[in-house]
Order: sequence, then structure tokens, then C-alpha cells
Amino acid sequence: MNISEIDFPSLETKEVFIKNASCCYCQSKNIDWKSGEYPNISLYCPDCEQEMDFYEAIVHLLPGEDNFYVECPECEDNNVIEGVCFSCGFELEEGRDYKREKYVRWLLEKND
Repeated sequence: MNISEIDFPSLETKEVFIKNASCCYCQSKNIDWKSGEYPNISLYCPDCEQEMDFYEAIVHLLPGEDNFYVECPECEDNNVIEGVCFSCGFELEEGRDYKREKYVRWLLEKND
């Protein structure tokens, strides 16, 4: 099955995944959707004949980049790639400092 048929949480999530996902074994962009529903999908690479799960296909997308480890302000997962949360589909506003906002909220709650 084609990965474009996967029901992603948002169109942005789908576009970023299709544009960037690759086989975690051979780095081929030629990956297919084998089974399952998002995010518990199984993927298959016909080039090296290896299977992988969704997270294996995205973990290496931005190795060492700070923006990969941004916490989503909506669901608090660390699956943000190119400003889109792969867990809930939330789209982060460019230029907004979510880490600082979270810290300020924590300080305000701490003083209550």
C-alpha cells in the first residue's frame, strides 16, 4: 500500500512525513505502508527488504537538530519535525518560543 493512504492526524503531518521519511536501514525513500493505523503502522522497504515501524522511519530525519526535540505544547510529546507534531498533528507557530512560555507557566504555577 502507498504511504500517502495513511490517515495522518493532519495534512501537514502527512506532507512532512512523505517528504522526509526514509528507510532506517538503507536510507531509501522508497518505503511502503505494510499494515496498521497511524501511529502504529508497519512500513516496508522494497530496496533492502526490511520492515520498520513509524518511529524508526522518522527518528533519523533531523539527527542532532534542536527542533526535533521540541516538546509539543498541545500533547507534550517530543515528536515535532519541521514545526508539526507527529503525535497529535498540532502545527507550531514559526518564531514562537514555546520552551520559554512553558518555563514562564511553570514559574507562575510554582508561585501559586
